[in-house]
Amino acid sequence: MSLSICSCSNKTQNKNSTDNPASSSDLDLNVGLVGWYPFNGNASDASGNGNDCTVKGASLTTDRYDVENHAYKFDGDDWIESKNIVPAYNVSSFLAWFKATDVRGNNT
Repeated sequence: MSLSICSCSNKTQNKNSTDNPASSSDLDLNVGLVGWYPFNGNASDASGNGNDCTVKGASLTTDRYDVENHAYKFDGDDWIESKNIVPAYNVSSFLAWFKATDVRGNNT
């Protein structure tokens, strides 16, 4: 599991307008990046911005590629806590992979 958090303001958006969309060569994925959490054994921010998180009860588990200690398992009363890392911008995005189980514990 990996989590990326990005925020955009007029200062961080790509210079191209919506009338002239940016090509992939124009994009800088670090612009506006607030935090990146690859969950490689911890919940530290790998973006270099120092927005580390604290794990509250969740346990490390195997990720979707069968790599051990690269995902977190939550049992209903667990969470990962962060300081207020999303600035008050007009646009924010969160990206995460997750695998849910139904109320009977079956994988869905």
